[in-house]
Amino acid sequence: MTMHLVPSRWQKKPKHSADVRIAELQKAHAVELAELTEKYEQQLSGLRVENVALLNRQAAADDFFELLMHDVVTTNAGLHRVEELRQDAEVEAAQMQSERDDWRDEALALRAKFGPQLAAEANAHRIDVPPMERDTSAIEDQATGPIPVITLQQAFGTTDPAHVPAWASRD
Repeated sequence: MTMHLVPSRWQKKPKHSADVRIAELQKAHAVELAELTEKYEQQLSGLRVENVALLNRQAAADDFFELLMHDVVTTNAGLHRVEELRQDAEVEAAQMQSERDDWRDEALALRAKFGPQLAAEANAHRIDVPPMERDTSAIEDQATGPIPVITLQQAFGTTDPAHVPAWASRD
């Protein structure tokens, strides 16, 4: 067999060596590349699902936070209103106490000024009532006398618990 050192038209021209190497590596690693691509797609799909779940959780948290903020605003408005009402009530109570003190001072001054005159009029126009006597003619209104209180020994002549007085025996 003779080798032709000069290329002829029937012989294939050699390709660039880097292209050949890339083609060989692609063929060799095509299965591995397909497996990695599938694995990558599965991981990407899982991450997308997880991302959707996290976005939903974030939206729910935002909604809940909005509700909490609304509650805070409502509560603060109510607290502010209650504080205003309390302050108004304190002012009104202070005014009422001041008026009460003024009226008390005026009443004490009038009592000091007109007290002797009122006492003299009351004494001059007094109503005398005779001492009351109880009508004891009805039997239920009879007056009672003092009740003698004595010890058991004085009443029964003994302190023996086995002793039964004559009036209590069942003979």
